[in-house]
Amino acid sequence: MQHSLLRGLLCGLATSLILSPAFAHGGQYTGPGDVVPPGGGGGRTPSGPRAGKPKPTGPTTGVPTAPTAPSPGSNPTTGGPPGAPGARGPVTGGIGVTDDLTQWDIWWEINKARYLHLKDAIHQQDPVSGGDDIFLGPTRRRDSRDLLQPTDKDIQDDVVPALRRALDATAKRDITSSCMIALAKIGDRPGFRLHEVLVPRLASQDQEIRETAAIALGIAGPGAGSETLTMLGGLARDDATGRSAVGGRVDDRVRTFATYGLGLFAGSSTDHTHKQQVVDVLLRNLTDPAADSRNLRVATILSLGLVIPDSNDPAGRQLQRRAVDGLRTYWLADLGPGTHLVQAHCATSLQRLIPPTDALAPELRTQLTAELQGKLRRQDSHDLTRSAALALGRMALSCSDGDAPESEVCRTLLQVAREHKDVQTRAFATMALGQVPGTLSRSLLLAQLDQKSTRLPWIALALGVH
Repeated sequence: MQHSLLRGLLCGLATSLILSPAFAHGGQYTGPGDVVPPGGGGGRTPSGPRAGKPKPTGPTTGVPTAPTAPSPGSNPTTGGPPGAPGARGPVTGGIGVTDDLTQWDIWWEINKARYLHLKDAIHQQDPVSGGDDIFLGPTRRRDSRDLLQPTDKDIQDDVVPALRRALDATAKRDITSSCMIALAKIGDRPGFRLHEVLVPRLASQDQEIRETAAIALGIAGPGAGSETLTMLGGLARDDATGRSAVGGRVDDRVRTFATYGLGLFAGSSTDHTHKQQVVDVLLRNLTDPAADSRNLRVATILSLGLVIPDSNDPAGRQLQRRAVDGLRTYWLADLGPGTHLVQAHCATSLQRLIPPTDALAPELRTQLTAELQGKLRRQDSHDLTRSAALALGRMALSCSDGDAPESEVCRTLLQVAREHKDVQTRAFATMALGQVPGTLSRSLLLAQLDQKSTRLPWIALALGVH
């Protein structure tokens, strides 16, 4: 009986370790939605290297999550989509654990922020849930409001000093990382320069602290000064500026975090010069043989999609064209099946750079449709079709009866959702159809509800999004 009890306890402990989510420090930062989602453990990658544990293979702090592709000849531990050769999940106690990416709730977890608008609800100017209106009535005179948004005085007098004290008083990586990210979101304040706090930590002996400092510089954006952009560029390029900051060669993980930082910096800046500097660095890294780390390549592609130049300005239009041409060339290049997972990120980045009303949009819609229909004459790749489905759903203006070009997009997505041999591509095509406004896209989805299909949860979610 004692042996049976012991076995039961061990089984319960093992199950809890396998099923319990272990989120990275500082909360989750999912970055731009609608990327080919991370496989294996996804957001459950360990938050930093520790004794006796393998070193994490991808960004874990304050960075848009992206698939981590394997080096040639090795099996991926994270980032491989279902069905990818050699794909497996993290191993706990000798038992393989792999997330089923065909489940709708993974898509929702990554993309829900744009629909829930949680921060807007928290910072709204009306009484929040839990106030005393239900007891005293809404017509009484309001002497105060139940607001959750801190004032500038709160941030200046209370929040920043508290974060600085916590940062200076600890050697624990999780607290250090969380404080840096929080301060980066606040930015420079009177008597406080973020650049002076973050740059010294780029030379930390702790890997996690180095890479968190790099991404925090990008989160801070132009508010931390133009010297921050120079530092991020130096880190991403591993040049003299970057090496001086870290005290030697800039390792690939810090380069990757700095590259994400460049995209965040450019996306939050309205200065064309800033955006141009970022695009220059990113396009060089995209074709540089010395920057061939797959993490770094994915970060470069995603960051190009975050730049968003002003296409109404002639200089911004030219910059947009440069970024689009660089991404399109890499996307359509025949680089072999081992690179398809990396190339797949180009479709969604191109979609961010090209609004549906842009003059470049029809050509991109045609190419995405051709990818889904298998007409681009490259080796069959589910990674490429998945991202094409995600991007195409964002490229259609509307889909109503009589709109010939747009209805063709909807019918293509419906055909892919019904017939494509890859279950993940079918699921993403269903969601893409839900993201296209119009009466035809809605009626096509409603018609699917009357049929017995394993896609019913996806169809229902797509209708909710629609």
